[in-house]
Amino acid sequence: MTVAPELAELRSCVSLQEHQRNYGSLTVPRLTAGMINAINDACIERGDDADNRLALIEECQSLPPAEQADILDHFTQVARIWRRANRGQHP
Repeated sequence: MTVAPELAELRSCVSLQEHQRNYGSLTVPRLTAGMINAINDACIERGDDADNRLALIEECQSLPPAEQADILDHFTQVARIWRRANRGQHP
């Protein structure tokens, strides 16, 4: 499904605003570092190998900041779910 450029831009702005409400205003380098940490945490909890982790990081580093904010949120949630599951708790 193709998204109209205007809608994609609006979605990115809304996503970045939502991220800023949740995490505060981050500079792009801090946002990227947070995203990389979230990917690492999720991969560790899921038991992914280093190759998969590096591939995810490389792919996600090329994304614009609004999409990196989405990725940070996503992998933070993934890590939380897997961490609970690994402890025998309901995700």
